[in-house]
Amino acid sequence: MTHFSIKLCLLSFLAILFLCLNLGNGLVKAASENNDYPIIIEGDSLTVDRNKNQLSYKGNVKVIYKDIVIVCKKLNAYYNLSKQTLAKIVAIGDTKIIYKNMVATCGMAILYPSTKQLLLKKNPMLYKGKSSINGNQMLLDYSSNKVHINGSSQKKVQVTLFQNDKFSF
Repeated sequence: MTHFSIKLCLLSFLAILFLCLNLGNGLVKAASENNDYPIIIEGDSLTVDRNKNQLSYKGNVKVIYKDIVIVCKKLNAYYNLSKQTLAKIVAIGDTKIIYKNMVATCGMAILYPSTKQLLLKKNPMLYKGKSSINGNQMLLDYSSNKVHINGSSQKKVQVTLFQNDKFSF
């Protein structure tokens, strides 16, 4: 592998990490912005539990906010009624998050708006073009601009880079 190829691979890897941060940053902004742009949530059923400060959508759940789309089997939103804020949003089951030209898939995604963190669990995969990154668990921390990707003895962190993928942000 030439010096140029190594440098290109490193730049591509950094671009994928930047991609991770962009994906979650869009979700954090969506959960914390206070504006008139609608958040559209649809599902087969909705249960509101005021005792637990929880909204639960079940069956074919789809969330649309600006250029973010989340699809999952179940979505729970926990809110703080006194502060009128979202505490966390949990998307469960065949979760797919689409933001611009990036896609993340996992079994569970947990968004913490107050700490600006997005946790992807249960076989998380992140794609842009043909390039991908996966591991056992991914934590995208927007307050510190860090991405933590953990593997395990059974599932190592894996990055697949295609040099022809165009990374433009």
